[in-house]
Amino acid sequence: AGEPASIDHLIAKPPAGFSPMVVPGKVVQVTKAGDLKSLMQKNQLWPRPEVARAMLEKGMTAFTGAPDIVAAMKKFIHKDDVVAIKVNGIALEALATNFELILPVVETVLKVGVPPDRITIYEQYPNFLRGTRVGRKGYDLPAGVKTGTHNNRDHSMPGVRIYNGIPTRYCHFLLDATAVINISLIKDHSICGYTGLLKNMTH
Repeated sequence: AGEPASIDHLIAKPPAGFSPMVVPGKVVQVTKAGDLKSLMQKNQLWPRPEVARAMLEKGMTAFTGAPDIVAAMKKFIHKDDVVAIKVNGIALEALATNFELILPVVETVLKVGVPPDRITIYEQYPNFLRGTRVGRKGYDLPAGVKTGTHNNRDHSMPGVRIYNGIPTRYCHFLLDATAVINISLIKDHSICGYTGLLKNMTH
């Protein structure tokens, strides 16, 4: 079907003078002392907010060597970035990216200096986004932070052949961003077999 289109114009460029931290293959394991029940909310599905926040900071500082979470985030995000935060709520509230993790990530990006209208949390479908509790009563984001869903229709770019000749198109939330924070889940998947960061990015 002809030569694949070039994807060079789709590659995000960081703000001038900024080089994000790159550490291929590095993994950090974070643990929290205490029994599981004491770390979770009453429904035993969601972590207590202070637990999620503490574990996020511990992971970020351990990964980067920075003294605190804001300094750690600054190694990846610049105040002039357009930030897309991809969450995963496909299994709804029983197994989704927890709001208790999403909120401190957003708050940290704001503390880096990114204006709220340059931050978007997005998902594939509205019910998937609701599965993360973003936008539901009592689960408010900081004022001005945007949300969106692409509904498998918001893909204005022409198809490019990325893998095995399969035409692929990406949604505008991803294409408009200069930085993406991918908060995925580790779980099985009926089509892909396994859900990881790359699969979450494309759906």
